[in-house]
Amino acid sequence: MGLVLASVVATPGAAQAGPSVTQREAPDSGFGNCPAGWFCAWEHNDALGRWFQTQRAQTNLMNPIAGFVFGDQISSVWNRTNVDWCAYHWSDFRGDALLIEPGAWSGNLEADTGVWDNTIRSLRPRPANKDCVLPD
Repeated sequence: MGLVLASVVATPGAAQAGPSVTQREAPDSGFGNCPAGWFCAWEHNDALGRWFQTQRAQTNLMNPIAGFVFGDQISSVWNRTNVDWCAYHWSDFRGDALLIEPGAWSGNLEADTGVWDNTIRSLRPRPANKDCVLPD
């Protein structure tokens, strides 16, 4: 499937965040709406409910995107980029990490991973030639 669990033993310092995020309303939801070249996440299983698409790191999903807080609300993901993405249990890329490979998707994070449903608070493209976990 392309979802790989990793344990975090250290936390990175600085974080990259950017405005390249678009939140969509529920009527637009569904896997078919995630454009190529973007990482997409939905609040419910099967790519339903509110969702966002991004091409940049999101350091704190507890901050609202167009008025909705996605932190601890993500149940479906699809990586339509050509790079690995890392999802983290905590803001600022801390806590356990989930590696999401290019093309990987999950319509039910609880069933597919056991622990990642409604627990993601930050995510980013994996740093080049590095693991999701970076030493201090």
